[in-house]
Amino acid sequence: MKYFIKFEITDLYKKDVFYKKIYSCLNLNYNYSGIIIVNYLDNTKDKYSFIYNSNISIIMSYINNKSECSLEYLYTFIKFIINKSNKDILNIKLKFTKK
Repeated sequence: MKYFIKFEITDLYKKDVFYKKIYSCLNLNYNYSGIIIVNYLDNTKDKYSFIYNSNISIIMSYINNKSECSLEYLYTFIKFIINKSNKDILNIKLKFTKK
């Protein structure tokens, strides 16, 4: 089963919106593989992968070579992408697939 969560840039300026969207879609009793998809206005995109565990930790298989971090780190990383991007971002999507 796959879940897509789409964030407009303004959604990501409110941390509670980020958490509510994730918690409303995902069951804490499962593990998910995840992908952050950043869509730019010039029709290009970047992807970053991670694994979301039921104990509310994130195992990042790409981001900064960290083996495990929190949902807070994921939020911080997405904010970093927004702040450091050289391109205009259209939206950011998180895709979760139940393992």
